[in-house]
Amino acid sequence: MIEGKVRSVSADKPGEGIVRIAEELGADLIVMGSRGEGAVRRTITGSVSDNVLHHSTVTIQVLICLPKHRPK
Repeated sequence: MIEGKVRSVSADKPGEGIVRIAEELGADLIVMGSRGEGAVRRTITGSVSDNVLHHSTVTIQVLICLPKHRPK
């Protein structure tokens, strides 16, 4: 059985806020969406999902769900 909690947090950088709350809750999994932007645009504008993926602790798994139709 999968159990979950939904939390709202205010942070200067959303990715850091998500990782912080996940660590506080002792989360095993973070599930989040992505807009499916290309690599160049993501590099310029930044990506919350990339930030969470690269800064979450080793014990937390991150599942990123891509959109059905990616923007061109």
